[in-house]
Amino acid sequence: MSSGSESAAQRRSAWTSIGWKLGLLASLVAWQIMTGSAVLAAEQDESSPGWGNIDADLMVVDCPFSAEARPAAARVVLQIIDGELHKWEEHDLGEGRVCLVQVLPDERLLSISHALDLLERSASWTEQEPSFDAMEILSPDDPGLTVPPAVPPSAPTGPLPEPDGIDTDGPPGWPRGDNDDDGTNPYSFAYMDDVVPEVVIGTDDRVRVVTKTQYPWWVIGYQGHTFSDSSSWRCTGFVVGPQMAMTNGHCVYDSARGGYAASMSLAPAQSQASTGAAVVRPYGNESACHWRTNTQYIDTADVQYDYAAMFFRSSWSLKGISTFMPLVFDVSPTTINTAGYPGTAQGASTFDMWRAFDGTNVQVVDRILRYTADTSGGQSGSPVWLLQGENRRVVTVHSFGNATAGYNGGPRLVSQNRAVIENWLANQAAYCPPLTRTVTATAGTGGTVTPTSRTVNQGSTASFTVTANTGYTRNNAVGGTCPAGGWSGNTYTTGAVTANCAVSFSFTAIVGSGMSIGLFNPATSTFYLRNANSSGPANTVFGFGPPGRGWRPLTGDWNGNGQTTVGLYNPVTSSFYLRNANSGGAAEVSFGFGPAGRGWTPLTGDWNGNGRTTVGLYNPAASTFYLRNANSGGAADVSFSFGPGGRGWLPLTGDWNGNGLTTIGLYNPGTSTFYLRNANSGGAADISFGFGPAGRGWLPLTGDWNGNGQTTIGLFNPMTSTFYLRNANSGGAADVVFGFGPGGAGWAALTGKWLP
Repeated sequence: MSSGSESAAQRRSAWTSIGWKLGLLASLVAWQIMTGSAVLAAEQDESSPGWGNIDADLMVVDCPFSAEARPAAARVVLQIIDGELHKWEEHDLGEGRVCLVQVLPDERLLSISHALDLLERSASWTEQEPSFDAMEILSPDDPGLTVPPAVPPSAPTGPLPEPDGIDTDGPPGWPRGDNDDDGTNPYSFAYMDDVVPEVVIGTDDRVRVVTKTQYPWWVIGYQGHTFSDSSSWRCTGFVVGPQMAMTNGHCVYDSARGGYAASMSLAPAQSQASTGAAVVRPYGNESACHWRTNTQYIDTADVQYDYAAMFFRSSWSLKGISTFMPLVFDVSPTTINTAGYPGTAQGASTFDMWRAFDGTNVQVVDRILRYTADTSGGQSGSPVWLLQGENRRVVTVHSFGNATAGYNGGPRLVSQNRAVIENWLANQAAYCPPLTRTVTATAGTGGTVTPTSRTVNQGSTASFTVTANTGYTRNNAVGGTCPAGGWSGNTYTTGAVTANCAVSFSFTAIVGSGMSIGLFNPATSTFYLRNANSSGPANTVFGFGPPGRGWRPLTGDWNGNGQTTVGLYNPVTSSFYLRNANSGGAAEVSFGFGPAGRGWTPLTGDWNGNGRTTVGLYNPAASTFYLRNANSGGAADVSFSFGPGGRGWLPLTGDWNGNGLTTIGLYNPGTSTFYLRNANSGGAADISFGFGPAGRGWLPLTGDWNGNGQTTIGLFNPMTSTFYLRNANSGGAADVVFGFGPGGAGWAALTGKWLP
């Protein structure tokens, strides 16, 4: 039975505009300027008798004492405001005057303007509405899901024991591990008609809450829990912080069922339009990761200690909420309001939220608040609040009913339990440290990824920087097992990570950006050219020149069009045969240069930097180079000696410093040492270094492998037909290693930029 219901006018605070709020604050400040004080008006009843209110206007004034010498406060308020725990005392000074002392986040007396600002911020939670991001719609007839209301402790019928000092925090209810939550939970929506000591007194005057996703209803939720004996039950809980909700002790702990519950969840603002209709959970069903009550409840199961807390990993701050319903301690209200999830209301089963009011029969009995607002099983853990101005403040956690005595009730928020609840609020994030997941990242040939591993909180994303090497482009397609994400420049960010996972990145060689390799089969005079420095089939295959004659393959950009093509050198006649296309056919240019039959080695390079490759010869007996700037017969344009003669060293050519000119070098196969010179003249080597194994018969290569304009070296193992390419003219490991073609067949390695 109740004496009235909340009016539409009283509910207007749920959607009052911020402009009205600022106007109210401005009016209060103006009153302060005129009178030296400000009035905090209590909302009057707007229907008979309406919702519970502070009975008289309160006037905010400056405190007449110091913080150090202040008297005991009339009441203390705890509230999360803008994500931070606030605690303040309200001191009644008589004649309707009140002053405020802030204790947290810092201790100080509050001036009138600061007190009004704090109260305004406290009320700001009324203007917040969480975003929908996990809506669930379920049938109330799901097979096998039958959950009765939790049974509270027996309501006391005689005098209650005297309060026995300060409550102490109980042991943890369920410190969950990494395997705590698979995104499902077993709680039912069907109601078993068990008799429980929460009662309707006379006529059931409860009213269905229609708009549950608005202030103040979204904080109240359907709570389900399962004990270790596999029995499942239902209660109500209400959100008081980003990761905390309150409920009853008997909704988390039952000594007859093994102590603490094994699992539990909360579905804020759950809705069912009518009996038998679908059950809608606009904010989903959050599984708790930790819960606890106080030692006194565990030891005695006394209703005056019947309060508890649930904690969650998922924060309401992610839904746009930063300020939460305040809790006020040591208040003796004369009117109260409550709302929760009864198993039955108005004679029918329900999974909806119902509200009730008591404006005439509220009684304070030590630590218990009694009232005649109607309740029934399932409403255990509901908030009981006092309407004060435009705000609501929780004063009690509904717990029990007594049909014989004709009242319902619950433990009050009082000084004895304040320290326990304050500690829960202050440490709510610590009770549920985020689960961490490992994301590993790998990069294929042609690029790098940093870092190669990240550890992130479950539900967070992981970002990696992916860089393609010169001559490669990054592929946007990402492999692996992580949820798909997206690119921002060179940074890839995964989707929300819920399990250990991996990402892999691949790269594609830019066709024509750098030089690649090829092979020449002298037995058939066939060329096999590949457009990438990787294993795979030849991209171009053709025959050119007579087979089996001992002619030597050549490569170069003979016509300056940016493409490397092939040629042949006949050592018997010292004749060059050059072709301007990578295909079979006759030579476009043929000429003789140098002495025939002397065992000299043919060379090619752009000696004068004009963009065209021309020929040269190397005399190994004297270690002398003869270079010509035209592809025609005639005398050498440049001749010089470099290095020791008659030692079996092999000549090299390349643009070692990237200045556009090809110069020469030598390779000592006995020590696998390279000697490079940046000028076509005699003198000491500008660069010398070792690379690869010595004395193994491996052959030197040169090319601009990464397309940066600078020629670097490599080695070819003819026995396995494996290429070892390095992107710097220095010792170290090969940057690229791959096999191409048959090993041990006597084929010669080639390098060139085969495509334009």
